[in-house]
Amino acid sequence: MTRMTRKARKPIAKPQRDAARSGLMSTFRRVLVLLLFVGLLVVGWRFAHQNESAVSVHYLFGQTSAVALWKVIGLSSTAGAVCVGVVMGWALLRARFEARGYRKKMLAFESEVHQLRHLPVAVGKKARKKAREVTGEY
Repeated sequence: MTRMTRKARKPIAKPQRDAARSGLMSTFRRVLVLLLFVGLLVVGWRFAHQNESAVSVHYLFGQTSAVALWKVIGLSSTAGAVCVGVVMGWALLRARFEARGYRKKMLAFESEVHQLRHLPVAVGKKARKKAREVTGEY
């Protein structure tokens, strides 16, 4: 039985970047980020000025004094985003630990397969003894 070997792959060459084109793209990205930032500032400013009315929030054990509506909406949205982030972060952390465990099991199985490939095929006493030494069985 012949053993299959992997062919060595050639590294993929990265295309050469044109210096002028690269500079143009980075300038375009900077302008785009600046426009997005200014747009968010304008939207936030308009939101705050359209929702200036004072409201009081009633909690389970009390209430707040008069607070601007835009602050209440912003704080409640932020609190919700933090709660969702904590739950999703916990799920992501669990998934990473589970994947890590699977990777460790896979490495152990690959090691076992590697050891089994090197066992002799003969069935004599010497071969059995060698197989027991390799696998750790006595």
